[in-house]
Amino acid sequence: MSVSDKVESIISESLQARGYEVVRVGVSGRGNPTVEVLIERLDGCATAVSDCALASRVISALLDVENIINSSYKLNVSSPGIERPLTRLEHFVRFAGKCATVEMAFPALNRRKFTGTIVAVKSLRNMPHILMTLKAGQEMVELPFINIKRAKLNTDKV
Repeated sequence: MSVSDKVESIISESLQARGYEVVRVGVSGRGNPTVEVLIERLDGCATAVSDCALASRVISALLDVENIINSSYKLNVSSPGIERPLTRLEHFVRFAGKCATVEMAFPALNRRKFTGTIVAVKSLRNMPHILMTLKAGQEMVELPFINIKRAKLNTDKV
């Protein structure tokens, strides 16, 4: 389990109890690493600076108690923004109809990067796939969720 995964497992439940979803956790750097946590409110309202400040205090206390990072660290807590990462299947369901960019860990259809409109999440061959339309709806692709390396909403039109 990566440090990012450990941090996420420690903070998720506590933040959820306070009305926040952890969208993504990233830990980068050596010595004095940076811990980046993206959160959003579960009630659908915009995430305010006060929300990030509260989450930061909670996260800092939990990380200090659990002592996952054995040195000083920099903690950044923010909202996901308009080009929001899509990290879970539920995100693809929620943002159906929106434009997204998906980068695959392994090539699919002889390419790694797809930009299009999210249509749906569908189970194919007992595995979840993301259905997207590319090129203004002229081409439909089925991307295995397990092979998605990175995905985000895209503010550009397809």
